[in-house]
Amino acid sequence: MKTGPLNESELEWLDDILTKYNTDHAILDVAELDGLLTAVLSSPQEIEPGTVAGCRVGWG
Repeated sequence: MKTGPLNESELEWLDDILTKYNTDHAILDVAELDGLLTAVLSSPQEIEPGTVAGCRVGWG
């Protein structure tokens, strides 16, 4: 598994995926995803996978 920051092509790919599957309630771009992940990782409380804002999320 690769570690470290994403390179430019990986960031572009991720941004394309976020744009492709965008909805009114989706993360808009890589910057917004970065903010969400920063908040989750720095939270004083553990956040369960699949839980966002206290609601269970259905993936797929």
